[in-house]
Amino acid sequence: MKRHLRHAGLLSATLLIAGAIVSGASGSLQSPEQFLGFKVGADNKLVRWDKVVEYMKLAAAGSDRVRYRELGKTSGGNPFIALEISAPDTLKNLDRYKQMERKLYFQGGAPSDSERDEIFRQGKVVLLITCSIHATEIGATQMSVELVHRLATEDSPEVKKILDNVIFVLVPSLNPDGEILVTDWFNKNVGTPYEASPIPYLYHPYVGHDNNRDMYMFTQKESEYTAQLLWHDWFPSVWLDEHQQGSNGARIFVMPATDPINVNVHPLIYRWNGILGQSQAAALEAAGKEGIIYNATYTNFWEGAMAWSGWWHNQIGLLTEVASARIAAPIDQQRAGSGRGAQRGAFLVGLAVIALAVHQQVKADDAYLAGAYDDSDVVAAIVPIGSCVVFDQPDRVLLANRFTSARSGCPPVTDPYGSYLAADPADPPPRQKLPPPAAYVEQWRGYFDASDFVVLGVPFSSYLPWTSELEAYFTARFQLVYNTSRTYVYVHAR
Repeated sequence: MKRHLRHAGLLSATLLIAGAIVSGASGSLQSPEQFLGFKVGADNKLVRWDKVVEYMKLAAAGSDRVRYRELGKTSGGNPFIALEISAPDTLKNLDRYKQMERKLYFQGGAPSDSERDEIFRQGKVVLLITCSIHATEIGATQMSVELVHRLATEDSPEVKKILDNVIFVLVPSLNPDGEILVTDWFNKNVGTPYEASPIPYLYHPYVGHDNNRDMYMFTQKESEYTAQLLWHDWFPSVWLDEHQQGSNGARIFVMPATDPINVNVHPLIYRWNGILGQSQAAALEAAGKEGIIYNATYTNFWEGAMAWSGWWHNQIGLLTEVASARIAAPIDQQRAGSGRGAQRGAFLVGLAVIALAVHQQVKADDAYLAGAYDDSDVVAAIVPIGSCVVFDQPDRVLLANRFTSARSGCPPVTDPYGSYLAADPADPPPRQKLPPPAAYVEQWRGYFDASDFVVLGVPFSSYLPWTSELEAYFTARFQLVYNTSRTYVYVHAR
């Protein structure tokens, strides 16, 4: 996570550029307006997917900062593409940076301390932005054309710094088939009362709006391509998934989302969600934008969202939700006046005040996890974050996620008492008389082998399957470094 700290401001600038394209680009690449014949975002105008793809190919051919990749064909036979954008020298050595990122995420074994420090010094921040998985939320795909033009042509210090330090992977649409359906339906009806009417069929042929609930089953081609990009080709540190919301509420939602948190997610992921999301909010407000909310509507707990799946890989998964127009038709959204409307207006103002307060509710994660036992702060000071930890009591399993991240080979976070009961439900551990099963003893020997620290409530308590052999094995390898009446912390003397 050190590298994230180092480039927090830079990432904020990159994320802001992705959300707020401005003029000022120069270079030989034809501008989107010249290429399309209209300005991106103009009333009643949409860029169809085939033209998006054509422009991205043009950008890659005309700029040494952009690489175009087709990952495969969609369910409807259209190209599913990604752009890799960075400084020319970085793109020439892309395989080297891929290997660094893989090593950082424990592919092929954990990096040594010296390897990790070298990656922090020499590596780049890898940022993935995915757009418009819900095809009627079409704005991000439209924006991507302007974004690529700016990064491909502009020579400002801001853009140069981003290119020199970031490898930016852009998926202009996670649902190209739907983008085509929505664009064609809108163009067919534009200028009529039905221009913003819903399309009379699913915008994904098999799963419709639920196409962003597929990152654990991978039933669709588009999910498979996304997983290939995320966890085989690249292991991005940050993943921003861009959506749209209704038109009559806030103008944009940024992270963090609402409590409760999910205790299976590392606390640093929630912390960085707050840091980067609030950096986006601060930059937008500094630019005079209004109606920015966070800690509302969208949840930290639900495991199904697209970028949320990155959390289980120790990736900072971010969400933005921007207020919608009527597809590409303008909408006149009035501020609330008097009467009942004024009450709603006051509510929305209240949300904006909450956003401005920058009070991160996810600060509760440490307090929540620490509540399991009273000397947790001392244990936290002894055990570094990222260590593999074994706890012996059910109420302490909750705390394992405070310390254990995505370390390759770490013991699973299990409830030893519960698994022991499952092994012999008729004879629970506190009154165990028969020797524990040999396979279960061997399993716990493996857990000890893989752990850096063991935290016990009572030495050799009946919560674990102690035998004389396992006890001798443990005492020969672990040294007591801290104890109170109910907490014994042992370090693995490797």
